[in-house]
Amino acid sequence: MLLIDTLSNKIEQLEEQINSCCGNGLRQGNNTPPPMNENNLTTKSKDVLYQNKPNPYNERTSIDYQIESEFSNALIMIFNLQGTLLKSFPITTTGKGNIFINNGEFKSGMYLYSLIINDVEIDTKRMIVSD
Repeated sequence: MLLIDTLSNKIEQLEEQINSCCGNGLRQGNNTPPPMNENNLTTKSKDVLYQNKPNPYNERTSIDYQIESEFSNALIMIFNLQGTLLKSFPITTTGKGNIFINNGEFKSGMYLYSLIINDVEIDTKRMIVSD
């Protein structure tokens, strides 16, 4: 239980850091997503990031999303718990879509992934990679 509490607290701290460190957009050289607030929220609530399935996973997982808003740029970004960007997946079309992550792309552990549309963080979820 202590490990779970510690990890949950660390995740909350990292989410706060991600949301507070970035100003009004992705800065050059800084790959963390911008904070989401009412002033820069330009997408509709129809844009959705779903929980990866299965979670936890050890062979392959799928991250589904749906984007109904017009956008100039969209991507899914994957971070470790230290807030370091590990991988990003560009999204080029509206509608439903998904990305797949295979065994071996990430070490065992917990990761955060975010849907970013027009430099706005829509949602962030947790993903667990198991042995």
